[in-house]
Amino acid sequence: MARFTRHLPFDNCDYSLVISHPVWSARGLFAHLEIERRDDTGGPDPDVHIVSLGDYYLSDPQACAIAARNLDALLAEERVTEPESFNTQWIVSSFVTDVMDQVQEAEDPIDLRSVEPRTDNVTTQVDDWPILTKHPTVLFGDGGTAKSYLALYVAGRLAQQGLNVLYLDWELNPEDHRGRIEALFGTNMPQIFYRRCREPLRYLVNRLQNYVREHRIDFLIIDSVAVACGGPPETSEAATQFFANLREIHEGGSLSIAHQTKAGANDDKPFGSAFWAYLARATWKVTKENESKSDTGAALTTTLVSFKANLGGKADDLIVESCFEAATTTITISSPEKTVNQSETIHALRVAGHTVEEVIATMIEENPDAKPKSIRSQYDRQVRAAQKKAKGEAAAKKAGSSRGLLTKQKQVA
Repeated sequence: MARFTRHLPFDNCDYSLVISHPVWSARGLFAHLEIERRDDTGGPDPDVHIVSLGDYYLSDPQACAIAARNLDALLAEERVTEPESFNTQWIVSSFVTDVMDQVQEAEDPIDLRSVEPRTDNVTTQVDDWPILTKHPTVLFGDGGTAKSYLALYVAGRLAQQGLNVLYLDWELNPEDHRGRIEALFGTNMPQIFYRRCREPLRYLVNRLQNYVREHRIDFLIIDSVAVACGGPPETSEAATQFFANLREIHEGGSLSIAHQTKAGANDDKPFGSAFWAYLARATWKVTKENESKSDTGAALTTTLVSFKANLGGKADDLIVESCFEAATTTITISSPEKTVNQSETIHALRVAGHTVEEVIATMIEENPDAKPKSIRSQYDRQVRAAQKKAKGEAAAKKAGSSRGLLTKQKQVA
């Protein structure tokens, strides 16, 4: 985490001015400003107290002046006696100038020929969905498309592949996800690290950096960016700060959940600034296609459409079949061709008189990776559709017979 400290010249107390989480934006350097006070405890370690002064565009002299006034007010509240030569405006301005110079010079250019090329894969498969494991991905869509459930499924499948996954959650709570993960994976649940978050991501950088390092986290889930960014998602600053903080925490793969843009706006980007799409290396839109309910549960069919893919061409569209029952949930992500083939096979076996259990046994024998819950859900939907069609045809036939009888009666009359 980028963090810069300037000790304040007070004789009887230990105060420092701190600038943290700096990120460049269209309006210049944006960063968080705070005061750090260290109280002597008589032991080897002092008590450290942090007081926030807020976020500022430090390239703007007016913002620096506001920060200086806020610093003066805080020191007065703390009853700090300032020396006569103490000039808050000059201290803040000079400190900001030094920080800007250091941020700009933080990384010297290198000769790319001296860099070892990447030899490991940058993607992995979750069913048929290619997931970037070294770069950020954004998943966006309307409410009711089971984005969080899908993200949890991705987390579990990645964990089954041996990756350490950290789920950062601003939306639900651990009890909700605990029930969902058992519904998805049964009692043999994969290990997923989880943190319920309440502060914006930028305030969690230092702690999460340590956690990611200690637990060797490979992949992050962010649910969701609208809350995590801690500001209006319509602004480029909110998006650029979010991705800068994400990179500070972890330079590996991530899946960030976002909401849909307003109706009538560009529907190929997440809600808010276009920078949410620009700064991600891949974006996927999830759209609801079909939803049904039965006595045993509910089924949801959504599509995943690739709108951006910086590392390779856009992937093909995918079908997500989600089946929710009382104690179990099944999610299958597959290509439309596979979904159509499975649906056609189920239809052929069903009309031939096979029961659902016989259809499941036959299809699993042909494909051990097939999911019984998904097969059962498609079978049940086909049965309901056939019953509805038969009922409609019977009603139409009855109506036709009634019209024919009425015509004959009129002719006799």
